[in-house]
Amino acid sequence: MRFAIEMADEGKKRKASEIADEADDSVEEAEPPVDLTAESDDDDGVAPSEDAAEVAQRKADWEAKAAVKRERPGQLEQQAASDLVKSAMQTVGAEGVQKLLEQHLAREEAAKKARAAEEVKARRAE
Repeated sequence: MRFAIEMADEGKKRKASEIADEADDSVEEAEPPVDLTAESDDDDGVAPSEDAAEVAQRKADWEAKAAVKRERPGQLEQQAASDLVKSAMQTVGAEGVQKLLEQHLAREEAAKKARAAEEVKARRAE
């Protein structure tokens, strides 16, 4: 039973990772809009009929769209983590999930303390 759950969890992680990679690729491929009506690059590609406010608004719109695309993978990872917790709760129950979370937090805290100790040693060595 546990093996089947681990396989299902791995499948969810893999799918979330693939979706995140696709979103990253689409953000990397996106480029800011270029005004091809400009007669020269003397004014940074601004057409003579455009004013700076229009250019700034268009650039802000493009940056907002790119930010949304970057944010989506984080939301997908959170959803995948939520799905994993739900499936674990169905298998081991709420008490089991609580115990697993406590163990995870204890490991994170121990790692944090170890990093802090290494930083102190590094500072003393300097």
